[in-house]
Amino acid sequence: MRKWILRILLFWFVLGGLLYYLFDRPGIFESIRGVSLAWIAILSLLSSLLLLLNGLVLKTLLRPFKVYPAIRECFGISCLTAAGNCLTSFGGGTVGKAVYLKKKYDFPYPAFTASTLAAYIFDILCASLLGIAVVVFSGNIWEAWGWKVLSVFLSTGLIASFLIAYRKNFSFHDRMFL
Repeated sequence: MRKWILRILLFWFVLGGLLYYLFDRPGIFESIRGVSLAWIAILSLLSSLLLLLNGLVLKTLLRPFKVYPAIRECFGISCLTAAGNCLTSFGGGTVGKAVYLKKKYDFPYPAFTASTLAAYIFDILCASLLGIAVVVFSGNIWEAWGWKVLSVFLSTGLIASFLIAYRKNFSFHDRMFL
């Protein structure tokens, strides 16, 4: 019962602080006055979808380690990680995610590091493929800088592909992604 009261008090404290901050600075939203509500709704929906996809990626990466959080919990972890990364420097949200998984599921830090690096390598591969597609389909490949940009995306994609394809056999207890 005490945890419930503490959560409610913390919620009202944070909400009160946020409202005080907004009312203390009335011109804070002047810069976005020209943005339509439709675009704000679209961007909010896309941001929520990105957080949901990050939660699904987390759930998928935890499955080989026999950690099975619920979808709702993965979405919450994704939201808290994103908020922590925005509020702190150097990926404080990611550190918070590691501590949460260690505390709740006894998920070892080396396994967390391996799964996080796998996700980042996959992100780099996807970003390089998207960059290649943009350079090729925009027609800028024929520009002087187009070949240089294309070569950067190709080399980055190749390095990420090699890292994904690399497999090393570990002992039974050290097995990460096989």
